[in-house]
Amino acid sequence: MTVLFVYRRDVLVRVAARAAQKAGLPFESVEASSCERVDPRVRVLVLPVEDLFRLSPGLSPSTKVIAYGRASERGQHSMAGMRYLVSPFRVDDLAGLLESIVPRVAPSPVQGRMPPVAEQETQKTIEPPDRAARPQTTAPPEKPEKYKILAVDDDRIIRRLYERVLTEVGYEVLLAEDGEDAWQKIASFAPDLVISDVEMPRVDGYELCRRVKEYPQWAQTPFIICSSLSGGRDVMRAFESGTDDYLIKPINEDELLGRVAEMLASIEQGGRELILVVDDSRIVRNLVRGGLVKQGFEVETAMDGLEALDKLEAMVAMPSMIISDFEMPRMNGFELGMELRNRPQTKGIPLIVMSARDDKRYKSLMKTAGAVGYIGKPFEPDKVVALVERVLAEQRLKAEKARIRELVADDAMAQTVREIRLGKRSVAKSESMTLLFSDLKGFSTMCTRLSAETVVELLNGYFDAMIPAIQRNQGDVDKFIGDAIMARFRDPEEEVRDPSPLRAIRAALDMQQALREYNRTQPGDQQLHMRIGINHGQVVIGSIGAKSRRDFTTIGDEVNRAQRLESNARVDGICIAENTYQLVRDRVIVEPRESLIQLKGIDQPVQVYDVLGIRP
Repeated sequence: MTVLFVYRRDVLVRVAARAAQKAGLPFESVEASSCERVDPRVRVLVLPVEDLFRLSPGLSPSTKVIAYGRASERGQHSMAGMRYLVSPFRVDDLAGLLESIVPRVAPSPVQGRMPPVAEQETQKTIEPPDRAARPQTTAPPEKPEKYKILAVDDDRIIRRLYERVLTEVGYEVLLAEDGEDAWQKIASFAPDLVISDVEMPRVDGYELCRRVKEYPQWAQTPFIICSSLSGGRDVMRAFESGTDDYLIKPINEDELLGRVAEMLASIEQGGRELILVVDDSRIVRNLVRGGLVKQGFEVETAMDGLEALDKLEAMVAMPSMIISDFEMPRMNGFELGMELRNRPQTKGIPLIVMSARDDKRYKSLMKTAGAVGYIGKPFEPDKVVALVERVLAEQRLKAEKARIRELVADDAMAQTVREIRLGKRSVAKSESMTLLFSDLKGFSTMCTRLSAETVVELLNGYFDAMIPAIQRNQGDVDKFIGDAIMARFRDPEEEVRDPSPLRAIRAALDMQQALREYNRTQPGDQQLHMRIGINHGQVVIGSIGAKSRRDFTTIGDEVNRAQRLESNARVDGICIAENTYQLVRDRVIVEPRESLIQLKGIDQPVQVYDVLGIRP
């Protein structure tokens, strides 16, 4: 059962290949832009969430689908039986998901390789002068048993040393006698890491490193140069070529194994945030890139501000951070920062600036351009990585706080702050507001014929579609009760905002439209239908519950009336009572029921109205 991995970022291919290996499954990969359809024979499809609806038509019902994307995209796209994986992901994340949906069965030794499920176009790059022809692109191996290392040296004794030392600890090793020999073997062997000497006939180590780093399929492959050349100029030239590390002969076996293990750890960590590094010095770009790649980051580079902007224009997903030099030709770091702030798609990207200048005026200038961090030159790559990790951690914390504010109502947040930070005791009060209740018709029955996973995904997708309609109309979600939503709309203190009954009705109409759009993404047997009841009145609001667990919620008779109105609403309809109608009668279009309705628990029957719309 082959895993087809569709990717937009090639760094994730290596992570997915290792995950498939751990799950015991064959592996194929294809770039999203080169894939127009998926072969119906595919049984496990892993793809970016933005390509889900483009590539899912025609799939077999038995195909297992895993979509990956940002946490904020969860629920925006979904299909029956789909699993969701938050990206960036690690090897174990995907491997665990694959093992949970596909029984681990050892492949038969006589079973042939599945024909390619999609054609992948060869990526075009500019060939340097006198460059040997590039090897043919091949998919990653179906089931690599261990990490594979390509060891390149023209000295037979050194090659045998590599083979002995690396094989003893479990690596698979392929030897090459020079750069040209290695270049011809790299495509078929698909190494996880390359170790190379510098001084070799035909193609030397510098040139081999450049070829590997400039070729898109292998650009993220860790590369170590191991040479007897120990001069500063030789080491600088190696890093200018793109090497990730440099060892000086004679070879210390323990040091070699330590460096190899450190480099291969980046594969397990792969698929982390994308970072754009901008500097007119190639050696600085490679130094920063090497340090970040070791920690599993995906890195793009640009030689000045203009090239950086061009790369940003071409990116489908924006980088999580930009690291830029200050003094560059054509466009410097300050000009780049100002341009980033003026563009909606880039103004939120954190910027770190590198420079040899260290005066206060300069730092104030870069803060104006949006810089959140500063690195003084010269620097150690580890210092860059530490600053990147700190800034990204701060960004994640901000995003989490923003997410909490999305999930927790403003008034509940304020009450929590009052009780925890200020040590104030809980205060409940009576207040006039509008309550909205929504519930799904027949959802409990639907649950009995769907898998638990499908039920949860369907319901979460429904909630994700409904909540924005409530929030847009200044409402707060009080609670979820199974498949029901209880929301409250408090009356405004200022006169410029619409009254709470009108905002609640507008939210209900928006929810109906959102449900129609959500249903268009679901199979016919998973269409949802909703009833909504709205009531205005005096309620009690406060932090209610035991000391160990409290809810900031609303209680009272008017809350019960809103729930009873929902029960009496027509399917896909909105129901309000006389008291609420009188508050908005000049603003809404309604249809009165012909007879009074007896609400459960209410002594007197009441006149109710079905809401049809809002007057222009």
